[in-house]
Amino acid sequence: MAINLTQYWEDLDISIKDISDDDAQIQSRIIDKLAKRLDVDKGWGKVIKIVLATNAAPRTVLAELYANDKKGFYNIYAVVKFAENIITNKSLLGDLANTVLTDGYRETLNLRLDTPAPLAFPLFLTNPEYLIDVYCKDTIKQSNLRVYTCESASEDNIIQLGFDKTRIQGILNDFEASKRKNQRRRNRAWWVLADNNKFIVFFRREKKGRTAVRRVDKNRFMKTADRKVFIFSKGGKQLELHSNREPKRAIKIANYIASRVYNQNIEYSEKIVQVPQAHITGFITAIKQSRVQVLEIRVINAPLDGSPAINLRSSGGSPVNNAITQLDRKQINLISDPTKIKNARIKINNKVFNLKFEHQRDGVKITCNNKGYGEDEKRSVAEFFNTYGQ
Repeated sequence: MAINLTQYWEDLDISIKDISDDDAQIQSRIIDKLAKRLDVDKGWGKVIKIVLATNAAPRTVLAELYANDKKGFYNIYAVVKFAENIITNKSLLGDLANTVLTDGYRETLNLRLDTPAPLAFPLFLTNPEYLIDVYCKDTIKQSNLRVYTCESASEDNIIQLGFDKTRIQGILNDFEASKRKNQRRRNRAWWVLADNNKFIVFFRREKKGRTAVRRVDKNRFMKTADRKVFIFSKGGKQLELHSNREPKRAIKIANYIASRVYNQNIEYSEKIVQVPQAHITGFITAIKQSRVQVLEIRVINAPLDGSPAINLRSSGGSPVNNAITQLDRKQINLISDPTKIKNARIKINNKVFNLKFEHQRDGVKITCNNKGYGEDEKRSVAEFFNTYGQ
């Protein structure tokens, strides 16, 4: 598979330009640094010996590669940095390797490794796309996904055939073409996967403004990108979304993609719980009486000089209810006004929920940023707060 090596690794947050230097002293330092890293984890040396069919010591292998095959050296350097520094969930490498490695590379699975990280090397040589798979899945595992639903969609919906990266790129292009010229942005579909009734789209979208990149000679203003992840499931009925910016625009894009993928009109709305203000008043009483465990609470306009925002957080997983009561005794009533409560981390049925409160004229909108927050969790939150209205 022919790839642009520099662009490939930069897409995975690795720069190889820093080591592309012909200076002999710099070359020696690079080889020495990488060799020391391999000495720390002997698993890398074992894997490299099998993959490259050599019995030479890692330092010797690296020096020979740098002299005779710089591309091969750059790849080892980048693979090590990628697996050790970029990927948090190293088990993803082991899981994928067990599934896809064949022939001679499969021998690496029999090695006793302290961590699956070294398996990134045979994965890369088998198919560079495998590391992109790992990178995207790792990103998803680390992301706070907001959950949306489309009640009109049917779980029996089937994904239309042929929706690969090229087709999704075409849909993104069509979406932008449907907008006024001054609203259009560039998008790049980077990763698309249909897996276990889930359809996952990972893409990058150009930001509206330019970002200042500080250089020695002068500042450069560049168009940077925001990454977005859409996970469609249950026949398009559910969407899990990660977007650093412009969540409303991201939802419109998700609606557009889902409608094409599932061949029906789909519009998503966020999984929220709406309760009357009186329910929050009851919730405050329950906090003071320790009938609900509060692990963290954030209030604004606290009754102190300057009306600061205060975040009260537990240590070691213990509740902060007693601390709130102690502050009450000192005439510092943090939660006397329900509208000042903005966030809380509480236990419901022995499960921790991270909740955000948005106070509106007709009540309080409660959203949850728990990973995997679905219908069952939403029902638990709704039932919990509804008990304070009875």
